[in-house]
Amino acid sequence: MPVFNANVPITTDAPTIEVEALPPGRHRFQLVVVDDSGNRSQPDAVVVTVVAATNLVVVPSVLQMTASEAKRTLDNAGLVLSIADRVQSNNQPADMVLRQTPIAGSRAERGSTVRVVISTSAGVIVPRVIGQNVEEAKGILDRVGLGMNVTAQVPMPGVARGLVLTQRPLPAQPAARGDVVDVTISRRLVG
Repeated sequence: MPVFNANVPITTDAPTIEVEALPPGRHRFQLVVVDDSGNRSQPDAVVVTVVAATNLVVVPSVLQMTASEAKRTLDNAGLVLSIADRVQSNNQPADMVLRQTPIAGSRAERGSTVRVVISTSAGVIVPRVIGQNVEEAKGILDRVGLGMNVTAQVPMPGVARGLVLTQRPLPAQPAARGDVVDVTISRRLVG
């Protein structure tokens, strides 16, 4: 990589030039491109203002951390957590950091904000399965991403065997995909 010296032209085939340790102030860079035939472009200039930044810290990675873990990590680094967005994720647990800005390894002013996107679970509404036979109830719950657990079989005179009598959580309650609905089912009396 070419070395930059003030007021000295640089000739390079590299598409970028890194300039390290510019003193604070305004710096004007001029670019002239010369093609393989020797044709020169018109000079183009850019002005860069460098501000003294003695309070820079390295931004840590908070990806795949919970929001509270990310806050603690950023607090320890002298940075502030800001939840920029929450997005539904079917393949991540709720409350996990999916993205961050600025990225890990970059430098930021102490006290500046790191914006994160947090996952939310793919929530569902618990369907009513009371009165369904146990196989139908399992199918209904499977279709919305819920499991089923038979907690008891209750003898019920005059009621067909295998019907759902109660459920927890109740119908129309919010739940996360993968949650389990506990049910009690009927069984025939013997005798």
